[in-house]
Amino acid sequence: MRKIAAIIIPVLICFFIGLTASYFQEEAIKMWYPLLSKPELTPPNVVFPIAWS
Repeated sequence: MRKIAAIIIPVLICFFIGLTASYFQEEAIKMWYPLLSKPELTPPNVVFPIAWS
């Protein structure tokens, strides 16, 4: 049981930190990313969920 807790607790801490960071950065990303100068070969936004899954 201690080995499982030694693995799960750090993973949960990392997820919590990531969720907290995404909460505070959500609006900044919505305003920043569309204004980013992207190369012409950048795929459309629809492709990213397909590629990441």
